[in-house]
Amino acid sequence: MPIEKYSVLPQLGRFTLRDEGKTIGQGCITKYKPANPASLVKKMAEAKIADGSSKTIESVYDSETGQVVPAKKPMESIAEE
Repeated sequence: MPIEKYSVLPQLGRFTLRDEGKTIGQGCITKYKPANPASLVKKMAEAKIADGSSKTIESVYDSETGQVVPAKKPMESIAEE
């Protein structure tokens, strides 16, 4: 079933849940996970740092923007003052 965010394409951004002929829920799609995780792995492997170097960096896929971005540092690595 094709879907899209309601803000991008309202016709594909609505859904209705039915059970035994009765409507049990309806709503709008505000965000979703991509259907093909293999393509995300490839995008993350090809991610480059902004200066153009090809250093290996840990990156994550931001489903809101559709971009691969550098991962945030874990809280343990932040020094306390």
